[in-house]
Amino acid sequence: MPLKSRKGVIEPEPRLAPLADSGPTGREVAWAALVFAVATVLLSYPLAFHPATFSRLDNGDARLNAWAISWVAHQLLEDPLALFEANTFYPLPHTLAYSEHLTLQGILAIPLLALTDDLVLTNNFILLFSMFASGLGMYFLAYALTRDHLAAILAGIFFSFAPFRFNRLPHLQMQLYAFIPLFLAGLHRYAETHRPRWLVLAAAAFVLQALSGTYLGAIAAVALGVALITLFPYAGLSRREWGYLLAALIAMAAVLVPFALPYLWVNRELGVEWDLSGLGSLSATPQAYLASSSHLYRSITEALTSPEGRTDFLFPGFTLITLGGTGLATLVKKNGGRTIGVCYAAIFLTGIILSLGPATPIHPFLYEHVVFFRGLRALTRFSLLPLLSLSVFSAYGLAWLLEGVGRRKTIFGAILVFFVVESTALPYRLEPHRDAPPEVYRWLRDAEPGPIVELPFKVVDTRYMFWARHHNFRPMLNGDSGFIPMSHQWLKVALGRFPSPDAIAVLRHLEVRYVVLHLGAFRKPALLRLLSGIETQREALLPVRDFGTDIVFEVLPDPTRSKLGAKAPALESVPVSGSIEALFDGVTAEPFEAKETVLELEVELEELTEVAGLRFHYGPVPRTPVVAFELFFDDASAASGRPGTRGAGPPDWPAVAALIEGLIETPLNGTQTISLAPFETARLRLKLRGIDGRPPALSEIEVLTR
Repeated sequence: MPLKSRKGVIEPEPRLAPLADSGPTGREVAWAALVFAVATVLLSYPLAFHPATFSRLDNGDARLNAWAISWVAHQLLEDPLALFEANTFYPLPHTLAYSEHLTLQGILAIPLLALTDDLVLTNNFILLFSMFASGLGMYFLAYALTRDHLAAILAGIFFSFAPFRFNRLPHLQMQLYAFIPLFLAGLHRYAETHRPRWLVLAAAAFVLQALSGTYLGAIAAVALGVALITLFPYAGLSRREWGYLLAALIAMAAVLVPFALPYLWVNRELGVEWDLSGLGSLSATPQAYLASSSHLYRSITEALTSPEGRTDFLFPGFTLITLGGTGLATLVKKNGGRTIGVCYAAIFLTGIILSLGPATPIHPFLYEHVVFFRGLRALTRFSLLPLLSLSVFSAYGLAWLLEGVGRRKTIFGAILVFFVVESTALPYRLEPHRDAPPEVYRWLRDAEPGPIVELPFKVVDTRYMFWARHHNFRPMLNGDSGFIPMSHQWLKVALGRFPSPDAIAVLRHLEVRYVVLHLGAFRKPALLRLLSGIETQREALLPVRDFGTDIVFEVLPDPTRSKLGAKAPALESVPVSGSIEALFDGVTAEPFEAKETVLELEVELEELTEVAGLRFHYGPVPRTPVVAFELFFDDASAASGRPGTRGAGPPDWPAVAALIEGLIETPLNGTQTISLAPFETARLRLKLRGIDGRPPALSEIEVLTR
């Protein structure tokens, strides 16, 4: 390594480029903030002009995110230790972990909802704040690296107002990425100055970024890992300073572990993870990096790419490509700049590779060995990292371009205008939406406590979730997310036949208090069938309020029983001769009745046993459950001669309700349990009918005794 002299002292040439010895002045920050505020208003048009009446809440994901921030804002004030015990998907636990938690956005929503009582306005304010803050965050990083005020402002504009953001306007979980550049700025400062205060800033910014959602947390973690590997081996830290860095990492993990545990629980107990083979549709492609959504380039890039290859619109524009390439070239030549160049080049390449998903061998490896990658589906979102790197490189390119030239502001303005022209798709599509709930939700706020279900089920559930704050987040069977529990997938089957005996049985078992019918959401034939069926269920459904377009019924308790029969823990499994699984090798009997197919089998017990129940097993994904059965057994009570054969099987068995009960209790092994009047036998013969006339698909049968 070359040596150089400074005041007579021979020192090695620094591997890290010296950073600005001080941050921007208050005047510079104020000007930068003003620029980003104006850009937020103009480049989001027409959002900032109609924040209470127009939004992208026509999108289901947008409504899901709005519900999440309203839930977090509510629960942090009511019971913060139960933050993940959301009101959806009742009665399952940790239901906030089925999607993005959006804790930071929920914190921001607390004062906004208190002041406005308007979730549309709150959602849009957080969206606009995200644009402003992300630009300002990049400004601080670019200024720390270049100490050029105008170059840092343009880098912030590039980072915050590139098409990446506006292609995801309904996805609030991908909007607030202001803290990624902030924690990187803190890391750069610590690597240069070795002052712990910068490490504290970096740790705080990383935690805030992770609290804004799982995807942005994962993206930030990747950027953090790359920065640690590429920057700190050359930072010249002492043993104590390495200890500070390790302590900061441990502190960050300690803060975030309580937020990670519910996600680990739903992965372990509910099997929440995405199939690796199905990730391609939400991953980027090489063609996606050539596709643009801007007015200027869209028609051109559509001609150059195929519809199948345009899984996203990720072309950053020629402004970023040109300035970014220039900046990287200047870094390579800059004294100590090569390390920073390597850092952001590595972040760039890592983001590209991860965004391509299973198309490269890297993501499958991470999928197998890092559990959190199994919960990430929209891998194209990692394309934020190349945008981050290009913005940093562009800051260096602009600083080089503006250095020592006159009319700096003219050049600044020309580049800004060209970037806006080549990037914009103004005006962005918004839809009218107001936070004006139907009257039924305000009535539910003051009604007797108890869970609810809103029908139709699993059709417009994000709308029900959006209004949930108006009934004070009453527990509800409804819910929506990227993951739908198997129990609630079968609830959709049962409630699609409401008010069938199965549907009534499951509502009673789950102790649902009210059924809310949204009449306008049903097609006319289905509505007529529904209303006529309700007339036959007066002993189970009591009409309590009619709001014209919405009707509320109270579910009355079953006067004969409170549960679906004997609970599984009250019965014990009986040993069966041979392998019970061998009975289910696809052997199907002749049709038991016309137009119906049954599964017929025999079960030999090891000895004469008092049989008190049966349990059917289906594994984690029940496809064709038993809905009716007939049971024949050798009657050990026969007085003489060969034991007689007797039939059993209750005709009113709520089969789908029993399956839902089993899925709630053991989500990874769907079961149906039925109790029987006890009888003694050593052999059973079963004829099982599956749902919709299909033969049932089982993995195991248990014979139960008391």
